[in-house]
Formats: sequence, C-alpha cells, structure tokens
Amino acid sequence: MDALQLTDVDFVVVLVAAVLSFGYGFLYFSERFAGKDFMQIHQTKPDVSMARPLVLEVIALLLLSWLIAAFHMLQMDHAMMRGIGLLFGLTMIVSYFAAAGFSQKPYKLAFINSGYFIGVVVINLLTQYISRMI
Repeated sequence: MDALQLTDVDFVVVLVAAVLSFGYGFLYFSERFAGKDFMQIHQTKPDVSMARPLVLEVIALLLLSWLIAAFHMLQMDHAMMRGIGLLFGLTMIVSYFAAAGFSQKPYKLAFINSGYFIGVVVINLLTQYISRMI
C-alpha cells in the first residue's frame, strides 16, 4: 500500500460532511435538544458572543471530517483500520467522561458531548459511503 497523501481525500466530500456536522450541532445544541442542559451545566450566558468557539468548531469539524475520510480510505485496504477507528472513537468518548470528572461537572455533560461526537461520526461515515456510491 502506498502512503496516504493529503490530496488523496476528496475535499468536497470533507466540506459537505463538515457542513452537515455543523448543522447537526446547531440542532443538537438547540434548546429543544441538549442545549438547555449544556448551557446550564456550563453556566453559559446566552448573550455572550460565541463567534470564537464557533470558528474553532468549524476548524475542528473540517479536521475531523478529513481524518474520518482518510480512515475510510485506509480501511478499504486494511481491516485493521476499522479497529483503530473504533479505538479512536472510544478514546474520545472516555476522554469526555474523564474531562467531566476532572472539571467536577456532572457526567450528564459527558453524555451530551458523546452524543454529539457519535452523531458527527455517523454523519461523516454516511457522507463517505454515499459519496462512494455516486
């Protein structure tokens, strides 16, 4: 197998996955779903500017979408990559619980963050699979 090059990943698909993930986050963290609890746990004031965190989230979603696209390409050649991807996901979820514990926040925060992360991963995987079928 040749080394994965940065340009081997379809950047249009990465962008679409990141935009869909951002939209999912917009809905997920709305007051109808997890937003009210999330803001209450963090004692966030609704009138404070969220511009900087939103820009950072866009960057994070673009990087995560590229990473998932790269994993998806590699797993087509090596079944071991599925295990590494699963291990990466579980590591992220466990780290949410550890962060909640260390910051003395309720574990409900870890469930909220894990739900968001799992949703983003599912959106990215579906975007990858659909793009391969088109």
